[in-house]
Parts: sequence; structure tokens; C-alpha cells
Amino acid sequence: MSTLALSALALGITNHLYFKQNEPTAQTFIPTVLFLLTQPLLLVYLAEVSISNVLLSYISFFASLVSSIVIYRLSPLHPLHSVPGPWLARLTKFWRAYVCAMGKQYLTLKELHDHYGPIVRTGPNEGQAYVPRKDARTKGSVLVLNGEDHRNRRRLWNRGMNTDSLREYEEIIRRRARELSEALARASKKAGSKGVDLNEWFSFFSFDFMADMAFGGGSNMMASGEDEHGYLQMIEDGSRYVDIICQLPWLSIVLESYVPSMKRAILRLRNFGLKWSTERVQRGGTTKDLWYHLSDEANLEEDRPALQTIAGEGVLAIIAGSDTTSAALTYTIYYLLRNPECYKKAREEVDEVFTGGTVDALDTKLYGNLDYVAACINESMRLMPPVPCNGPREVSAGGKVLCGQYLPERTQVQIPPYSIHRNPAHSSPQTNEYVPERWLPGAEAKGYFTNADAFIPFSYGPSNCAGRNLAKREMMMVLAMLLQQFDICFGTGEEEQWVEGWVKRSREYFVTTRDPLWVVLSPR
Repeated sequence: MSTLALSALALGITNHLYFKQNEPTAQTFIPTVLFLLTQPLLLVYLAEVSISNVLLSYISFFASLVSSIVIYRLSPLHPLHSVPGPWLARLTKFWRAYVCAMGKQYLTLKELHDHYGPIVRTGPNEGQAYVPRKDARTKGSVLVLNGEDHRNRRRLWNRGMNTDSLREYEEIIRRRARELSEALARASKKAGSKGVDLNEWFSFFSFDFMADMAFGGGSNMMASGEDEHGYLQMIEDGSRYVDIICQLPWLSIVLESYVPSMKRAILRLRNFGLKWSTERVQRGGTTKDLWYHLSDEANLEEDRPALQTIAGEGVLAIIAGSDTTSAALTYTIYYLLRNPECYKKAREEVDEVFTGGTVDALDTKLYGNLDYVAACINESMRLMPPVPCNGPREVSAGGKVLCGQYLPERTQVQIPPYSIHRNPAHSSPQTNEYVPERWLPGAEAKGYFTNADAFIPFSYGPSNCAGRNLAKREMMMVLAMLLQQFDICFGTGEEEQWVEGWVKRSREYFVTTRDPLWVVLSPR
């Protein structure tokens, strides 16, 4: 073998060793590519310039680089070698990006756990694990989102979600819930036996409410009966592309620049945030909405966040808050209608607590008596969490043993709620069936086992959902109101096969997108 070829081979391996410890970022990706492309030419220049030498240098260099990466990631030398998983996932993150693009990540990960066990390798330096909360809250923080920025942001979010703030938001929920009830009554009467798409109306309600809560107003989808500005489609498109980019962060600039549909979706999300933020600043605040807290209008921080940062936070609030709540409500109604006995028990409890309709179901002081309704919501979120896969965490310094496997520091670990919720070790019997009774007091005496530490619809630990208490209250208010005011059934003409497969047709791009759910609502 020629000296040139040997030099190129050695240089390829050297580059792998360097970039293994210094992975390219979105900002350094293009310079890194140019750097790699330049090296074989430099070798040719130091030898003898010819077309054959150029080809030999490039082929040897990149063959060595790629082979070194492949062999290392599949070999016992890799620190995650003992973690089982599909070989393509061990090899490249493009596998995970493809799974995300298909929208079935939550089902794929569940299948992998069923096949490989409680911990699965789903990327070169990434794993999925069944880890209850108690295992993730050891001293020193096992799985953390690092950085002072995260702590500062979370402090602002917590102010916006404390008890006093929730009390103010509750009034907004009450007003918007009544608007939803009136809109559903009109729409259902007009639709007849086919019914209305309850998934769509829950999306309208949640978006209108989150716009009020986050920006002090700006949306009236329920009043118009449509998403005239295409905001819901914008969220779906943007979430899909963001989910893909999160798997390939070093390619983000390239993807956003050269994939037109992705560029449009991401740009529209950014413009949406800036537009609503600018309007909120110009309008000023008459109430202490989430913007009031995120922008530190009370001047409690030394440095106020930048407008662009707050805009992103506001968009995050609307996306995370509106879609997850509408998803949880839609799935709850679906499961109740699929299980008539559960629907009957929930409605009887509402009638009993609110004395046959003489007391407003939006009176939250009585919600402590709605054990079965709360159990119905919990069971729906167990079977189909609003965010089925959650975001990744990073193993902190020193590494950690999870599910019997040692994971070195900086390993990305994801705890997918959909998979862990359906693990018989954490919920049994009838793990895959809708059984609200498992959440009631005394359930263990009746043979039900439910590991509360493994129930994570709102994530857990230092990065759990800041708005989880608001979401719970919002869901309880809307569900109690609907059960009190309407008889609900599936729309006619829906085939049993369609109803049976409705949940598994959900697509997941961090948040979920769902088929229409046609129901008839008749005033009681």
C-alpha cells in the first residue's frame, strides 16, 4: 500500500478520535465539513498531484473515517456496547430521525422495550430506559438538564405557575369553558347524527385559553368555529420538524436552509412568537398573565430576559399547553365512550357531587370529591400520555447505573411515558386496558397494583412540566362541565373498526396529532 493511502487511512482514524470527543454543533458543522474535505487534498499536495492520487486520498480517508466510526460504535470498545438495541440505531442517529419523521416513535420504542427489555440503545450515545421517579432522584441529580440558563428560566416559569397565578388563570378557564359549552351545543345541533369533531373543538378551546393565559389574549377560534389563521397546522408542522432536528442538531442549519418546507415551518413559528410578543408589549398587560412573569414585569430579577427569549417561551407555552391539554381531554372522552360503564360512573359522580346539576360543575371547591373523574383522567394519560416520549436527559458527571447497565456521563437518556406506563411491572393487571378503578383509594385491596413513581405524564424531576397543576385543573373543569351538561356518544356512521384503531392512528412529533373524533353532544 502506498504511503499516501496509509497516511489518508491514519488521518481518517485520527479525525474520528478527535471528533468522538468534540462533536460538531450546528454552528461548527459547515466548517467541520470543509475541514474534512481539505485534509485529503493537503496530503496529495504533500505527495504528488494527480487525479489518481486525489481519488486515492479521498477514498482512503473517508473509508477509514467511516469504517472507524462503524467499527467503534458496534464494537465492545463502545461504553454502551452492552446495552441492547437494533444495530442501525447503534450506528447512526438518522435511524431515530426517520422514526420521528414517521410519527410513530412512541409505538416503535414500546416495541423495542418489549423485545430488548427495560433499557434499549436507540442511538450511538443514547438510550431509553424504564426508570421510575424514585430511581431518578438520587443525590446529585442522576439525569439533569444542565446550565444556569435553565435554572433562571425555570424560576420565572414557577412564578407564573404558583398558587396565586393559578387562581387567576382559573377564572380564564371558567370563562373559556362556558364558551366551549355554548359552542359545542350550537355545533352539535347543526351537525346532527354525524356529530362534531371533538378533537378539533378541544384544540380551539385550549389554544384560545393558552393565548389568554400566556399573552393576555389574541385568539378566538371558538367564536369563529375555525382556525382561520392556520395556527394549529403551524404547530403540527413546526413540531414535526423540530422533533427531527432534535435528533440531528448538528444538521439544523443545513436542514433549515435547504429544505423549503422545514424552513417555512420553522420561520412561521418564529414569526408567530415575535408577532404575538410585540402585540403584547404594545398592548400592555391588564392582568398578570404568563408574559408578566416571564418578562419579569415585576422587576424581581437583576437582568430582564430579552424579547426574543420571552417570545420563544411564550410560543413554547402555547404549544405545550394547548396541544397536551386538548390531547388529554380528547383521549379521555374517547376511552369513556369506549367503556360505557366508566362513562356512567363518572357522570353519576358528577351528578352526585354537584347535586343533580343545581350546582355549577365549574365550582372547583368541590373537586376533591371527584375521585372517579380524576381516576378517569389519570387512566387516560396512563394509556396515552399527551407527550408519549418526553425529551432526553443527560447523565451527570460520574455516570450512573440504570436498569443494571452503566451509562457514562453525557449519555443521552430518554424515559418514554407511553412505554413505562404500559409496563406490567408498574401497572397490573389489565395493563393495556382502561381501568380507572386502579387509581381509587383501596385499589390494592382489590388486586390492582399501580406504581405512582412510574406515572410520568408531566415528566419528572428538575425538568418536569411547570404547568402540570394548571393542566390538571383545566382538564377537570372541562370534563366535569361536559359530563354535567351533555349526553355524549360516538357519531353515527363510524365503523367499529375505525373506533377501535383511533388511538393508534395518533402521530407523535413531541406533541400528538390525532384523527377527528366525531361525537354527538345532546344537552341534558
